[in-house]
Amino acid sequence: MVASDQTAVEDQTKTPLKFSSLKAGQRVKAKGRLGDKGVFQAEKIKLGKPRPYGVSLEGPVEKLDEEHKTITVLGFSVAMTPATKVKTEKIKTGRP
Repeated sequence: MVASDQTAVEDQTKTPLKFSSLKAGQRVKAKGRLGDKGVFQAEKIKLGKPRPYGVSLEGPVEKLDEEHKTITVLGFSVAMTPATKVKTEKIKTGRP
């Protein structure tokens, strides 16, 4: 993920923060676009609440491996287990 001077950074109450105020180990939620060469370009970074780690991943399925029951999304290999929940919803693409 990359950020620029145009990337908005805020805390949980939507108070603007400087990018330099982010610290390693903090939980964040980032919104942006997948740019050239597969690099995620953050448009907004929001500081999240501390909690046990879990991950949400949203993006195009790049690869499907039925034999190993994995999918690849944004370069991440995701193992599909009996406990995996797949939710279908309309995803906004930002395209007209």
